[in-house]
Amino acid sequence: MKHLNKMLVIAACLTPVLSVNAQTLLSDFSSSSGWGSSSTLVGTGGAYGISGGVANFTVSGPAESDFSYLRFNGAVGSYTSDWSVRIDVNFTTPANIFTGGVEQFLNLGLMVARSDVTPGVSSGEPTFNAFLVESNLYQNASNVRSRDIRTAVFASGSATDDANRYAEVSPITTATATALQISYNATTHVLTASFDADGANGGYSFTDISTLTADAGTWSMTGGNTFSIYLMGNAGYDGSASGLGPTISAGEATLDAFYGNGLTAVPEPSTYAAIAGALALGAAVWRRRQRRAVN
Repeated sequence: MKHLNKMLVIAACLTPVLSVNAQTLLSDFSSSSGWGSSSTLVGTGGAYGISGGVANFTVSGPAESDFSYLRFNGAVGSYTSDWSVRIDVNFTTPANIFTGGVEQFLNLGLMVARSDVTPGVSSGEPTFNAFLVESNLYQNASNVRSRDIRTAVFASGSATDDANRYAEVSPITTATATALQISYNATTHVLTASFDADGANGGYSFTDISTLTADAGTWSMTGGNTFSIYLMGNAGYDGSASGLGPTISAGEATLDAFYGNGLTAVPEPSTYAAIAGALALGAAVWRRRQRRAVN
């Protein structure tokens, strides 16, 4: 039995858990490994693709609103232990994104939702619980571009925007970078959104901007639930504008340097096979020793 217990310990060690004590690079976007497929919630042209070391949000057939997401399948966030994730958002060529004085916008950021909920829409409204933090690039009718950070909560079939917490209202013609973060406190069950306005130049220094309690009273979550993390992109037009949202080419709106801590890694199929093999080997050793003991 001692040998079987040893094998069970070895098998348990094969199941990867990301350290709660240090930030871990979850993806450098050198490949699509660990990510799911790009999905479009609303609109016709928005999509995510991983290439050139970044995640590109592109819009090739713009609609009034294009909302797409890319799910991180490599790990989930626990309901019973602390965790956090962060992403760097880059608008590399703001001058090329918007056209014609139309009130257009582009948002890139992070989205967290219950893992057992499939994002979807009905009658134009979200049908899932989610928490967003996003960097927003905006063009008004006078061609003056502004950048801000905002959060949004999707719950019970409706979307509620938080007040914008950081604003840079001036013509923006050069590249911008913003670091965004969502963290979770397992004691209070509170999700917190924060940002670093300079995109980590000189080191990360985050400012909290919004919180959401994700528990049995709001998101119907209990100890058996987990959180999934998504990259999200949203583009379209606002106010009295008419027409379409912006067309966005690869390299103009990108995300990179995806970090996290405290997440539970989701094993690849090969890891499951290794665990199963270790268990089978342990059981075989145990049966052999049992037979020898009887003889």
